Parts: sequence; structure tokens; C-alpha cells
Amino acid sequence: MRIAIIGGAGRVGSQIAYTLATSTLPIDVLQLYDIVPSINGEMLDLQHAMKALGKRLRVKSASLQDCRGADIVIFVAGLPLSKAGTLDRNALAKENARILRDTLDELVEPDTVYIIVTNPSDVMTYLAAKLVGDRHHVLGISTLTDTARMDGPGYLIGEHGGHMLVIGGEQSDAEKAKQAGLDVVKAKGGTWFAVASLVRRVVSAIVNNEKAALPISCSLRGEFGLSDVALSVPCVIGKEGIERIETINLTKEQRTVLDRAAQSVRAVLSTI
Repeated sequence: MRIAIIGGAGRVGSQIAYTLATSTLPIDVLQLYDIVPSINGEMLDLQHAMKALGKRLRVKSASLQDCRGADIVIFVAGLPLSKAGTLDRNALAKENARILRDTLDELVEPDTVYIIVTNPSDVMTYLAAKLVGDRHHVLGISTLTDTARMDGPGYLIGEHGGHMLVIGGEQSDAEKAKQAGLDVVKAKGGTWFAVASLVRRVVSAIVNNEKAALPISCSLRGEFGLSDVALSVPCVIGKEGIERIETINLTKEQRTVLDRAAQSVRAVLSTI
């Protein structure tokens, strides 16, 4: 199993690399790509960690061409929220869309599964799915992160950090989860431990063909009455990526929230 992390020198990318490298997942090679020189330091540090733990995992810094054909590509490249001068993830959309297009275009392979972490998550997931050409192979972390910030039961679907719908819990928990994420960003400039742990969860579902039910952002083609947009919806995740999108019954009020999420993502897409 070969996994490539695009943007591996950043705080999120390097934490994802460490979390995967120290896991029990059957990963043989972990490739790190970034445009900054510190990527070689991240590689060496992880190599030393593997030696300390007695693990045989090979960690390499790599070019984009080297990363092509990886079993899983984790895309983290882009400006972090701390550089936007605002807590609005959508402020990153234009520049991060350019980075995604310029980079991911060189990595498209039919059998690779792509996990999109870069913000704004749903916008980047939609663009990535168009580039890859197979929406089932493109998974956005999106509201999986927000779900981890919930106090109550259930899970969140919709737009990451925006219009979110609680399934199996109280709708008021959506705003609480949103605020919890903002509190972390305000306190330390970004979030990476929870994100890295959730990326590991998704990788595990793929590698172990778990058929796990998770809220994942994907490009929609008529599901929930929505098309030409990516939103987080309940999905079953296995070795091929998104095995299927689950159908759930929504009330009129719940559908309105999801429609607003779609409108919000489309509005950002129209600007890039």
C-alpha cells in the first residue's frame, strides 16, 4: 500500500503523515510532497521516528510524478485559514482552487482514491471530482470534522462549517459544533490533530474495505434532489472509495437546510 500526501510539510499534512505512519494500517510506503524545502526535514524526522518504533514503513520525499499511481492520494496543499485574515474558509477558495487544479491534474490515475482535506472542503471536492472524472474515488473530509466536534448524538451533513444538518440529534448541535471549530482556530491558528485522526479513519475504511457509514463530501448527481455540487452526505466507504450514497428521508425543514448548503457552495464555485 502506497499513500501520497500532497502538502506534507504543513502542520496538517505533517500531522496526517505522523498519524498514518504510527498507525497499525498496512502501509508500505508513505510519500510526502511539498514545494517548501522543509519537506526533507519532515521526511527525515519521520524516518527517525520509524526507526525508534522499529517499523519498516518507508517514508520518502517525492516529486508529483513519483506520487502518481499511489493507492491513496491525500490532498492537503493550499493556504491555511491562518493566512486568510478571516475565519471564513471560503476566503481561501480562489487560491486553493488554483493550487488544486495545477497539482492534482498531474496525479490523475483511474485506480487512485483521493481524500480532499484542503478548504473550503466541499468546493475543493467538487473541483477534484471533475478533474479525476470518477466521483466515487474523491472523498472530502468536510462535515466528518464537524461531527467529531458534536457533544450530542448523530452526525452532520451539508456544508463544512456552514449550513449543516444534524441527522439523529438536535439541530442546535450544528451551531455548537461550528463554534467549537472556530474556538480551536482562534486559540491556535488552525486544526490538525482532529483532522489527522479523521483522515486516518477514512484511510482505514478504504484499506480494510470496512463498508463504514460516514458523512463524506462527494459530488452529487441527483441524490437528495441536488446536482452539480459537492456536499457531505451519508456514504458507505470501502476499498473503491465511496461504495454508495445512503438514502435518508428528510423533512421539508431539513431539505431546506441542505438546499441552502448547496446554494452556498455553488456561490463560491461561481467565483472561481
